[in-house]
Amino acid sequence: MNYTLGESLLDIIFTNLNDVAAKPGGSMLNTAVSLGRMNLPVMHISEIGSNRVAGLMLDFLEKNGVNTDYITQYKGENTSVALAFLDQKKKPSYQFVNAYPGVRKLKLPPVFHAGDILLFGSLYSISTPIRKDILTCIHEAKKAGSLLLYDPNIRHKHHLEEQQVVGAMLENIRLAHIIKASDEDCANLFGSNSPEIYLETLSQINAHALIILTLGAAGVMARFKNMEVKMDAIQVEVVSTIGAGDAFNAGLILALQTLEINPGNLQDINLHQLKTILEKGIQTAATVCCSMENYIPVTTGA
Repeated sequence: MNYTLGESLLDIIFTNLNDVAAKPGGSMLNTAVSLGRMNLPVMHISEIGSNRVAGLMLDFLEKNGVNTDYITQYKGENTSVALAFLDQKKKPSYQFVNAYPGVRKLKLPPVFHAGDILLFGSLYSISTPIRKDILTCIHEAKKAGSLLLYDPNIRHKHHLEEQQVVGAMLENIRLAHIIKASDEDCANLFGSNSPEIYLETLSQINAHALIILTLGAAGVMARFKNMEVKMDAIQVEVVSTIGAGDAFNAGLILALQTLEINPGNLQDINLHQLKTILEKGIQTAATVCCSMENYIPVTTGA
């Protein structure tokens, strides 16, 4: 089983005032939908309100093959919203309207298994009110032999002003088997620097993890043990970059499952396998850039 652990919200996407689209969103939710459309089993662990938006989103997830049993629904609460404003390069800037109750509690799977994959990340994974539940989920999955994939997805430097939040993010990096970060994430985390320095910095935090660094239109780099790889992006006519990194994660998960990669054999992957994993991520990311959706098209299968 694949698990995605992260926020669920409604993305309202503005190209301009006359060109607006609304889509279920949240980084891990986007990945879950892409996995569902690949016909891979996936459960989304999250929170949502009980308004009409929540009902539409839950229906959308179920119709796209995403199990919603572990989405906590808060009665009488609204659902969080993200306003996304696309620039001329189709990259978004965000304003978030979070809607959570004073007391929050995640519903977690009772058991994980070897062969499962848990994807977690974004600010959600370092959120203080649910951090205890997040850590319980991560530790239980790791103890069971599940593969842990972490995507920091830090879009603004000011989100890391509190030392407690920085500590939680570093803890996530240390716990993961695979870390996929963007150059934008790393600039916010570590300051402006070269991709090579970002790879080295992440490797110093977790020397045993596969480190993957996405570079937008410049492609992707990866470092693992004595291997370092750089691959080009697929050039497409970009409609929106929202969900591209999330689709990249879905491609990674598909490749990891196809190659039957788990914590026990991750250290044994070779250069060809690493390139195969990255290629699938690049392909799925490029597909999502070609539409206003945050996920791969319905017609795209595994």
